[in-house]
Amino acid sequence: MTRTPQASPGSDRRAAPSERDIFAGLAFCWGDMVLTLDRGLTIRFARGATRHYTGLDPDALEGRVLSDLVAEEDAPLLADLFEASHRAGRVQREPVHLIKDSGSQVPVRLSGYASPEAPDAFYMALRRISAQETLARDGYRRDRISGLLEADAFAAVAAEQLRESAGTDAPVTVSLVELPGFDRVTACLSPARRAALIRHIADTIREHAIAGGVATQVSEGRFSLVHAADSDLADLESQVAELTRRADPAGRGTGFRQASVSAAGSTDLDEAEVARGVKYMLNHFGHGDNSALQLSDLANNMGELVDRAVREVGDFKRIVSGTEFHLAFQPIVNATTGRVHHYEALCRFPRSGGDPAPGRRIAFAEETGMIHELDLAMVREVIAWLAARPRHDTATRVAVNVSGHSVETAAYTDHLLALLDEAPWTRDRLLFEITESARMGDLRAANRFLRALRERGYRVCLDDLGAGAASFRYLSALEVDMVKIDGTAIRYARQAAKGRAFLSALTELCHRLGTATVAEMVDDAEGLRFVRDCGVTYVQGYLFGQPSASLRDFSPLQNVTLFQRYCEMA
Repeated sequence: MTRTPQASPGSDRRAAPSERDIFAGLAFCWGDMVLTLDRGLTIRFARGATRHYTGLDPDALEGRVLSDLVAEEDAPLLADLFEASHRAGRVQREPVHLIKDSGSQVPVRLSGYASPEAPDAFYMALRRISAQETLARDGYRRDRISGLLEADAFAAVAAEQLRESAGTDAPVTVSLVELPGFDRVTACLSPARRAALIRHIADTIREHAIAGGVATQVSEGRFSLVHAADSDLADLESQVAELTRRADPAGRGTGFRQASVSAAGSTDLDEAEVARGVKYMLNHFGHGDNSALQLSDLANNMGELVDRAVREVGDFKRIVSGTEFHLAFQPIVNATTGRVHHYEALCRFPRSGGDPAPGRRIAFAEETGMIHELDLAMVREVIAWLAARPRHDTATRVAVNVSGHSVETAAYTDHLLALLDEAPWTRDRLLFEITESARMGDLRAANRFLRALRERGYRVCLDDLGAGAASFRYLSALEVDMVKIDGTAIRYARQAAKGRAFLSALTELCHRLGTATVAEMVDDAEGLRFVRDCGVTYVQGYLFGQPSASLRDFSPLQNVTLFQRYCEMA
């Protein structure tokens, strides 16, 4: 590189472009943020979207060490790249994760070079890794049947598109689409034809979405897509109507309702905040009973949705931190003897704000990344409950739910293991039940955590076996003591001609692996006989009582005579 003329004493240093100014100009052609580092990786110069990437202004970055601003696992890589740059002269588009002051991660690619004319300086440009690039790499983030993005992935891409298009000449819109009558149509179809219909609808929606199909299936008959703000979805409506008419044996098809959320009010929000607003919207849309009201209520601008999400997040944090919830218990019963093996601890929230349903609140916590806070609070409450029991009562065992999201959250796993190490007396009285296992992306890391629990003497149960094809991959990859067979899978097994053979083979496989089985949603005597004949170890359901805050409601156990008759016949 040609040297620039030296400034004369007393002249304006910025009158002629310096090497650093030229570098900055060239770097901005590719990147969004530029840095100059010394040999100690200390930032000596910063310009560009520093606040967007790190939460700090350029002046606040100067003097900081870059390795302190990246994810812990990326710090060794950063040092290796820096050393390699002095040998090779440059690094190109290497991925790392910056840590914002809020704690969230920003995936970026960095490129840079070490100038032979300034051996103590390293020039670096950074560029955001788009959510679309991440999605192209992570195939598991698409729904198995529809092929559409999963909710978390959709929220990330939608937030990126909304944020980038706000205030431009090409704004985008997030639309919610509901198909009234979808349940009626699909109830008449075989599983294969139902899956085919969903795929055809998804393909049609994908064609109307931007960037190669930014769309998701929110729940049965409910979808969301990102599209150009000036595009008309009338064509989508007519195509979906034709698809569902052809599939419907009655020839009626479904209706079509739509509401849109604009990017207005999002120009001052970062992508994490916009993503939270999108998740809030999808959560309410997906779980709403009065969908017409839901659609009109959610047709606001993104700024308003984010405000509502922030309020609900605050309410949830207050409930969790103040332990404004209570425990309810449901027994897991030996399928042969009728003896209670342990109780599952369930969370019940106060009836306030018109939305007391635990499922809705828990879904909101999972979709906004706060479920680990509730999971940890539940463990503390159960330990306190066990500690308050009579000292001679060592037979009462309680299972606590752990979301698959929490399993991959260090703030949860580290605190939980520390909490258990402080209370070793709980090892024979506390179990852990892994729910929402589909949220676990790194099964090896998840298994390390489960192994840490089992090595401390705690038994682990994997929930929802049979709810999807991936369940068998989890069963083979995760070391657990028992599995809970999904109630829907059991219902299908009871209805299907080959259902008994399927369930019997599944329980035999688990027994060969040394893993006990729990059948959930056993609500009648016929269901008990069916799962018992299929070799299930334990049962859970309303046949033995609804969840209760008092264990006295299960003494004696409801319908315990069913077990006595079975033992007499045996």
